[in-house]
Amino acid sequence: MRTATTLIMLCMIAACAGSTARKKALVPAVQSAWTGIAKDASGHDPTELATFDAAIKSGDIAALKTVTQLWPGIQASALSGIDARVTAGEISEGVALSLRERIKNFNEAFLKVVR
Repeated sequence: MRTATTLIMLCMIAACAGSTARKKALVPAVQSAWTGIAKDASGHDPTELATFDAAIKSGDIAALKTVTQLWPGIQASALSGIDARVTAGEISEGVALSLRERIKNFNEAFLKVVR
């Protein structure tokens, strides 16, 4: 019985460590994608963008959790920024598709990190 309890505890510790490691591995991907997304979201509230930017650049998961509520508005602004660039003829629809995919991937990674 004691061996089974010890094994269960070790499995739980390993699972928690794995979750933390996965989150930490995603932070650099989030930071890398953010640079381009921030440009597309430049029409968003500057104070919110600066707060979100500082949290992303810090790489600190606790800091990222404090700005989670800002992401939906920033995401909407970034998507609008892409649409505006297409309308202005600055980028093609194919490029816009790629930029939207970057936002989608950022969203998935960011939400996993802050979960």
